[in-house]
Amino acid sequence: MTRKKSGALIYDDDKRNHVIWPGREPELKKFVESTYKGMSHKQKNAKSSNSEDALTWSCFDVLGQVRGALREKALRELWEDSFGSDPKVPAPKAFKNADKVEIRVGKSYSNDAGDTEVDASLEGKGLLVFFEAKLYSTVSLKRTDRDDDQIAHKIRIGLQEAAKTACDFYFVFLDLAPREKLYRRKKLTVAENRKKTGYHNKWKSAYWFHRYKVYATPLREILSKKNDKNGSVLALPLTKEKVQQVADRMGWLTWADLFKIVLRAVVYGHPRVGRSASAIT
Repeated sequence: MTRKKSGALIYDDDKRNHVIWPGREPELKKFVESTYKGMSHKQKNAKSSNSEDALTWSCFDVLGQVRGALREKALRELWEDSFGSDPKVPAPKAFKNADKVEIRVGKSYSNDAGDTEVDASLEGKGLLVFFEAKLYSTVSLKRTDRDDDQIAHKIRIGLQEAAKTACDFYFVFLDLAPREKLYRRKKLTVAENRKKTGYHNKWKSAYWFHRYKVYATPLREILSKKNDKNGSVLALPLTKEKVQQVADRMGWLTWADLFKIVLRAVVYGHPRVGRSASAIT
């Protein structure tokens, strides 16, 4: 093992950098070796302690192996920590049959709104949730192959995907700290500067999330963009209520909260603990 100047640990074995549920080694191998648009970015960083992909796999794949009441409890805690107690965003009915809620890591989605690889996603009856995970990096902005920022891109594709199967779509941003801690009031021109990236500019993630979550006009603008078939990405009239619904269904989650959710689910499921989810307070 070595340590880079950045502080990242580079392990000799990528397994040392992942939490692997017993028997899931072949799935990890497929995940690490998978490519997106010809790029092997997971394999490139698989041994680095700074890898967002390694951390995302470790949390969500382990959570995906939890079953029964513990799985339902974990999903409900995930929801509560992402959306608070907002009555407009109650826990999905699909959680009542939690074992049938698929937990995906690194799945690609493609539709008329574009294509993307989603860090983690939940798929259940009438439900689709995209998680955008960031560790030390910040949200990516417009670029030559994509005419919108990462948050807008994910929301547009998610809404289009959900419309195909009559699902409710939710978007959750996963980062190191609460968005209130990361957010900075800046001029739009500063936030749009693609040269300012990395840890010291993590405020950009909170800035763009806040911009779409709080202000209806920017959100309406990204939702009203036409897809390849020249139709609304929502496949629905963009009423004031619909735009507000999209904003309400944007949540924020921290890694600390996710760690605790996963640890509780695994610890309480251990036979030596001997406690059921219904006994947990």
